[in-house]
Amino acid sequence: GWDEIWENFGTSLDPRTIVAGWRGWAFNATDVTSKGYRMLATPDTEWYLDSLSTTWQTRYAYEPCESGGTVAAENEALVLGGGGQMWGETADPSDILPSIWPGMAAIAERLWSPREVTDVDAAAPRLAIFRCVLQSRGVPVTPITNDESRTSPIGPGSCLYQR
Repeated sequence: GWDEIWENFGTSLDPRTIVAGWRGWAFNATDVTSKGYRMLATPDTEWYLDSLSTTWQTRYAYEPCESGGTVAAENEALVLGGGGQMWGETADPSDILPSIWPGMAAIAERLWSPREVTDVDAAAPRLAIFRCVLQSRGVPVTPITNDESRTSPIGPGSCLYQR
């Protein structure tokens, strides 16, 4: 459940409970994992896809177990994974997918890649190709060169180089 369950019930929760930490990830991750509970990283400041000013580069660079030393090394295995969130109050069917992509692709690559794979410049060509794949399947995707999610391209061009 969301981290509110930890706030309200703490260690009285069933030990099988998995807490999705979103509010103040650093505090929650330290507290929850130090008590032996499992977590999912869902940090609101870096991985909320409706935060339109957060670039895919910021999402890609964020490492939930290292940023600020949030989880002790012996507890890192308790962080099972994570994900990005997209809330609907600022989106509608016309712009929800460009709000999600390519930011979610950056989060996904961050989660499945080894921790030492952090080069945003090296990730850019992969995300550009993935953008082309999504577009070929009819999915509207924001160009990876845009500084803000959900922004339309400024002109014509190939899916790889469109700005």
